Amino acid sequence: MGTDILAIKLPDGRIIGNASRLPRCGSFRRGAEAPAQQVMMQLAMPMIPFNVFEEADLDLFKAEIVDQGPEEKLLLPKLVWNKRRGDLRPVRLWVNIRQKSKPKSLKRIKNLHLSKWTSYSSESKKEVRKQEWIFDKFISKNLEKRHFIGAMLLKVQNKYFLFDVDRKELKHYRFNAFLSELPKPCKTIKEAYDMLIPDEVRKATKNGLKVDRQGEWFFIPTKLPKKVKADPKSKTLAENPPKNSKYDLHNWTSAGRRLGKKGIDTDLENMHPKYKTGYRKRVAAYHRAVTMYEKALQIVHRENPNKYARRGELRAGDNRPNSVSKYVSLPEGVFVKGEVTHSGREHEPITLKTWCRPVPNTAVNSFTIQGQID
Repeated sequence: MGTDILAIKLPDGRIIGNASRLPRCGSFRRGAEAPAQQVMMQLAMPMIPFNVFEEADLDLFKAEIVDQGPEEKLLLPKLVWNKRRGDLRPVRLWVNIRQKSKPKSLKRIKNLHLSKWTSYSSESKKEVRKQEWIFDKFISKNLEKRHFIGAMLLKVQNKYFLFDVDRKELKHYRFNAFLSELPKPCKTIKEAYDMLIPDEVRKATKNGLKVDRQGEWFFIPTKLPKKVKADPKSKTLAENPPKNSKYDLHNWTSAGRRLGKKGIDTDLENMHPKYKTGYRKRVAAYHRAVTMYEKALQIVHRENPNKYARRGELRAGDNRPNSVSKYVSLPEGVFVKGEVTHSGREHEPITLKTWCRPVPNTAVNSFTIQGQID
């Protein structure tokens, strides 16, 4: 159903469109929105990804809209026809919005004919004002008000879902629609949003800390733990990471998936029954070795967290990861600092000036809705 049905009619008479990719909708196999989906968007029809409910084994025909927010007009990049993709795409704003106030340099804007762009440090104030005026003109020229049906609180059988756009990203002209499965029932959209905020974030905010957010991640300012010298045993373990070849796992599908559950399940399906017990034992032994190695690494890193901080990733569930310029894992938890970017470019980059503890929201599952949903 997730990729075969275009729209459904709910028991209360309202129609909901399918925001999932429909590869078989139309004359050709497509990777973007189908023409019929684009028509529904123009008609201001609410769009949600049906495949999410299909994967969760939920009957979308039994869906109820518990609460719905007001319809809105959002200021977003214009939709233009993309010849290469054969569909409507938003105009790309080539200038980084974050650099408007105090930019170090200004990137060339596509289709904007200027003789040269140089560093702001060597320009006069008059030239800076001129370029900012051109910048504002370019932005305003390529923005338009587009209709949004409004936030929705959905009940599908015994589960509750919040559908909305990320309000923080609207400030940067990014339309980032999402669908989050809530941990428990609620009656209003406000209750749903409050439910997604972890208790740690509430406590930090109450104590006067400025908690930043990017997507599903909250960043609570904190101090690094005191430096502690690592014991010789931990140092030895940290210098010798376990290899899957030692456990005879390097030739299996799971090795290419970093011994993830999907890879292990695939191996077991294709394996003769008499080898399954030995395989499970080797996988368990490898996982124990990896756990010991990671704990030893954390102890060693605690000697000097700033020295061992490296670029790392934060991932909540199956969502696309957020990349952090400084990442260190210690026995007390994960600590991050510096620039935080999103691999799918769905969120505006943020900069953490102090060390922070990352905390995901309380959603059971979160799904980013692809396409220009209206």
